Amino acid sequence: MYGGETAVLLNPHSMAPVDDPAVVVSRVEDFVARYRCLVVDDDPIILQVVAQMLEALGFLADMAQDGVQALGRMSVRHYDLVLTDLDMPMLSGYHLASQIKEKFEDTKIIIMTGHCQAELNDMMETHVADAWLFKPFSLKQLCSLINDFSFLPPAQSYSFVRDISVSNGKRHQV
Repeated sequence: MYGGETAVLLNPHSMAPVDDPAVVVSRVEDFVARYRCLVVDDDPIILQVVAQMLEALGFLADMAQDGVQALGRMSVRHYDLVLTDLDMPMLSGYHLASQIKEKFEDTKIIIMTGHCQAELNDMMETHVADAWLFKPFSLKQLCSLINDFSFLPPAQSYSFVRDISVSNGKRHQV
């Protein structure tokens, strides 16, 4: 006949309507990964690296550059885990953690800090955070800490990626 071409005609009136693309993406994300994390840090490099670490461990990671932005994100989406820097402008990580505990009791909180533990003993005794992570830290340390939270699934083995550490706003690969 004419080269074997096949034509397919679609009747647009017989096709099911497509949801808003943002809704479709959200449904797919929720299906693929049930556990969502929020990383909060005013240092864009640390923000990006920690989000990449969480994604390497199999979690969905969103980012906020300060505590106010983090609370805004939390008002529209549930997060299972929040990792926040301690020292940030506008709203410190400590005060952010306090507000999260009041409003979202089931959200686990890890406070990241470059301060030494001795400086923070009083703050740590308030139990506003579920865990503290001292910078610099590695992907292995983050994985181990997350695995301590029994409600979360075990973080995927970090052995398939190079170990990444966070130190003073710089990314290091080991």
